[in-house]
Amino acid sequence: NTPYLEFCPRRQGRRIELHADARHFQAQPIRPTPVFYESKCANELLSIVIPFHNLGGYLEDCARSAIESDYSPKEVIIIDDGSTEPHSIQALENVSRLNGLRIIHQPNRGLCYTRNKGAELARGKYLAFLDADDTVEPSYYSRAVDVLTRYDNVSFVGCWAQYFGENDEIWPAFNPEPPYLLAHNMINSSAVAYRRSDFIKAGGNDPDFIYGMEDYETIISLVKNGF
Repeated sequence: NTPYLEFCPRRQGRRIELHADARHFQAQPIRPTPVFYESKCANELLSIVIPFHNLGGYLEDCARSAIESDYSPKEVIIIDDGSTEPHSIQALENVSRLNGLRIIHQPNRGLCYTRNKGAELARGKYLAFLDADDTVEPSYYSRAVDVLTRYDNVSFVGCWAQYFGENDEIWPAFNPEPPYLLAHNMINSSAVAYRRSDFIKAGGNDPDFIYGMEDYETIISLVKNGF
């Protein structure tokens, strides 16, 4: 009964699942009690932002999983970062027919800019990014946002990961605390749900960082600023 996200790290060319149950939520600076309960946050909007660039082979599964999340209310926003491949352009056309989804097009600006733009355009109190080659299990966001709602001193929530397909290895995550955080990204930041205002206050994704390090820097910035 463990919720998860499915995650495909392009640098490895294989897919993994991101697991989260109440024992594994990465809440800084406390751990929520591992009890499943009815959510008190039904009236708080969650914005799920999907940055997209030439990943047409995964997009429909990704979009459907976000739409089918059991959390409500939510908005799902795909930001097309200047895709050029015909298959990806067709994939955007296909998902545009899905209900509960809006697509925004922009010239290619890179992942950091796209995520930050999504945070700016989002209307929700809560914010989650979902890479276009990932999918999310239906109950993950409900549990993540419930933790954010119940604990005022928790600004972001993450989860464990597990590969699927060619292997079933687990990618663990831990509370992102200094000094260990300075040497290693202890939380799988592609699966993090945030208080949107805190993500913005901490500076969002820094576009000066190379690809793959920008979300790590965001976690460090959040911790540095007391979130």
